[in-house]
Amino acid sequence: MTFAGGLGFLLIGADYCSAPDWDYTISFVMATLTYLTAPWSAQVFKDRRWHWIPLALFWYYFTVDGCYWLYWQSIKPEALDMREANFYASSCLYWLCGFIWLHNGPLNKLVRRRDNYAASQVERLTIWQMVTRITNTIVLFGMTYLIYSAATGSERMTEVCRQITPGMNVSQLMIFAEHHGLGPRRHMNSQTKLAYLAEARTMGRHACRVELEGGKVRNATYNYAD
Repeated sequence: MTFAGGLGFLLIGADYCSAPDWDYTISFVMATLTYLTAPWSAQVFKDRRWHWIPLALFWYYFTVDGCYWLYWQSIKPEALDMREANFYASSCLYWLCGFIWLHNGPLNKLVRRRDNYAASQVERLTIWQMVTRITNTIVLFGMTYLIYSAATGSERMTEVCRQITPGMNVSQLMIFAEHHGLGPRRHMNSQTKLAYLAEARTMGRHACRVELEGGKVRNATYNYAD
């Protein structure tokens, strides 16, 4: 049920979001690999099966980045400018889904069981539990960062787009884009007439629409991919 719901949201997002690295195929591939491998990878770390950790890390990397790179490298290489943003977001979702799918039963029973356990046990943290809690905290902060970036993206990118001034040449524009984490920029050249420079930290939803003429910026406006 949770897999079907999550996959449905990904497919809807691929349909309505114009992010350069989001389509039906990669949504289905990454969601399916997460469903098949994330619970096992989470179980490996939870049970401290040290000899299986290299394989668990391989499946983690291949699911959140390896298959993504292989797909876009063969289909549309310029989409790989969003690779870093995808890696952070997909990593959070991979481990979150992995630990949720470890539980065999309704989610409300999982929450209830955790509450009962906490109330009946005197907490004595092992080193492994401390590491787990630190990791969970890092993941939580990462998700908070992504939510904050999305909520403030419009105001931030409007100001960034204002700084792209008419007369700026392609080389200057590429340096500016790299400094502000905007892409894709790999294939911009003096012949480019129109470019969408999207913010990686918001996975391409907030961007600058840049019109060029003769290798120089003619106009730049803020664009939101709804």
